[in-house]
Amino acid sequence: MKRILWATATVGLSSIMVVALGAVRYKFIALEVGAPGVGLLGILTSAANFGVVLFSLGMNTSGIQATAAAAADPAKFQRVKSALLIASSWFGGLGGLIVVLLGLTLGGLLLPGDADPATMVALGVALTAMVISGAQIALLNGMGRVKSLAICNTFGALVGTVATIGALQISGQAGVIAALAAAPLATLACSSWFVFREPKAASLPTRSQWWPELRGLVTLGGVVMFGLLLTSGTQLAIRVWLEQGRGITAAGHFQAAWTITSMYLGFVLSALAVEYYPRISAQIQDLRSLNASVDYQVRIALLLGGPVLLWMIVFSPVVLHILYAEDFQAATGILRLQLFGDIFKVVGWAVAFLLLARKARGAFFIGELSFNVGYLALGIPIASQGGLAGLGVAYVGAYALYVLVVLVLAYRETGFALRRATWLLILALLAGGALALWGMEADTPAGLIVGIVVAVVVSATALTGLFRMRATERQAENEGNVLV
Repeated sequence: MKRILWATATVGLSSIMVVALGAVRYKFIALEVGAPGVGLLGILTSAANFGVVLFSLGMNTSGIQATAAAAADPAKFQRVKSALLIASSWFGGLGGLIVVLLGLTLGGLLLPGDADPATMVALGVALTAMVISGAQIALLNGMGRVKSLAICNTFGALVGTVATIGALQISGQAGVIAALAAAPLATLACSSWFVFREPKAASLPTRSQWWPELRGLVTLGGVVMFGLLLTSGTQLAIRVWLEQGRGITAAGHFQAAWTITSMYLGFVLSALAVEYYPRISAQIQDLRSLNASVDYQVRIALLLGGPVLLWMIVFSPVVLHILYAEDFQAATGILRLQLFGDIFKVVGWAVAFLLLARKARGAFFIGELSFNVGYLALGIPIASQGGLAGLGVAYVGAYALYVLVVLVLAYRETGFALRRATWLLILALLAGGALALWGMEADTPAGLIVGIVVAVVVSATALTGLFRMRATERQAENEGNVLV
């Protein structure tokens, strides 16, 4: 647990900075361009993320596993490194060019009004920078350069925020352009500095040497890519459906809720993944250790993320007001439901990494497919009748389905099953979250008190659980030292 907490603290502090800077950035955007501007940025960001997933070919995920596996073999490591860096440059440049051309010719089909050329160029530049920096960050992650990752994340967010605020003083369009491109470019500059300051090999691998490594990266990464394409495509489809059916303001409210849930839970999951994925990738042949590590990670993630989710449910209106503006209160209902659904997301996230570590490509894809099909199948019909909050209900249902599917797939792959204590923790958090939702929906002082009490109890219980897990680990370490 010591290394897990160290990595979580290092990347977590960086992520907190990223979240805080992102909050400032979105606050200025919301004040300057309102919900329609946030909705437009949401559509553009979804389009960029879709392109990044497509043109990175999943190498920003498979690269971590390949780099970690090759760490003990300098020659193989250099081949993997060359494959990552060269291929990401090729595909990133190609993807950026294609996005610019498509945006200029077909952008009006997705956006309200005509596609602005400068915005489309910024979109292409952002995509290129994200593809290349994604491969470089995967390389640093696989090498265990946790501090470097933290610095890159913080630097990118800082430059992106400053550039966006400055550009907003010129015009709303300039602010959207800066919000798209500034942070990715800054992150690329930082990650490039760390990667290329590493000692160079005496001789670089030839194309015939690194090409087989690229095939291996793409074989696993391709499945990850298709899974993430489903998610990115689903998000883009939902935003376009909202914009065309309910207006750009509704898309802006959805973007606000989605951004908050992604940022505030993402800082926990991203920090944990830095240490978690390389660790279980080294345990894929020892199924007992692998299964124990995954169950342990589920508990750690729930204990760290659960209190954050409960407090966010209680203070959702305040968070929306602080991070955006008063007219974003319409997103309160969907935000609370998404935060509740993130309890399921945490569990599914940890188990899905088991499938990736084992290179269970088909199983991973089926898991991703289950969420996206469930979200679309539930979301559009429910939202058509119940408004924006219907997408929150669909979010909860889709992630509940996702957890069931990945648990079944993981059991078939390695015999993995959650332990009794982990199930009790999940059920306790779901009960606490449901009680907090009920209290806050009452919209009374008594309901607020109920929500706060639940959040306090969950936070205290989570802190106690973390201390107990650490104490048990120390006792096992001491007993091992005595035996030696």
